[in-house]
Amino acid sequence: MDDALAPVPAPAPPDRPGRIPAPWQAPPAAGTGEHPPAAALMHTSRLEDVLAAMDAAPEREWRAIELATLLRLDRSDLTGELIRWARRQILIKAGPATFKIPDGPPRPSKVAVRREDVLAVMATDPHRPWHAREITAALNTVKQSTLALHLSTWARKNLLVKTAPATYRLPQQPVTDAPAKPLAATTRRPAGLLDKPA
Repeated sequence: MDDALAPVPAPAPPDRPGRIPAPWQAPPAAGTGEHPPAAALMHTSRLEDVLAAMDAAPEREWRAIELATLLRLDRSDLTGELIRWARRQILIKAGPATFKIPDGPPRPSKVAVRREDVLAVMATDPHRPWHAREITAALNTVKQSTLALHLSTWARKNLLVKTAPATYRLPQQPVTDAPAKPLAATTRRPAGLLDKPA
């Protein structure tokens, strides 16, 4: 191919103070005080990425546009997620499009339900029927209305057995120690053939 026809790469845009370098730009020289954000790991969730970014300065309030720029995310999508996480008390809404990490240990979400946690509670007494209210009290991390929806869904999938309104039990385990009946013992006569009296 002729060198004169080869495409010329576009020049990199000039760097501005506080601007995150584009992927095609070299990282800033040592001693300049600017550090590009670490690339997000592929197996982390967006919430984990946001919390990791905010944990760099947990005492400060973060604007949604700062986090979106730092993590290279769409600002409007991220703002909506930040608002949802604030409603779930994972973050604190400190002002318009401004959020911060709550003080103290993370609070469990009242809308997150893990089936493993529910089954662990029900396994403490596997033969009794459990009301959603009782499981909610035992978990203390979920709303009763939210749990009731999950229990109903799991019952429709045959993961639980519904015994009464909002009451469920674990499915009975199949009996494995009973010997199987031989096929000859279960053979039946065809319909319509009756024994004649002697």
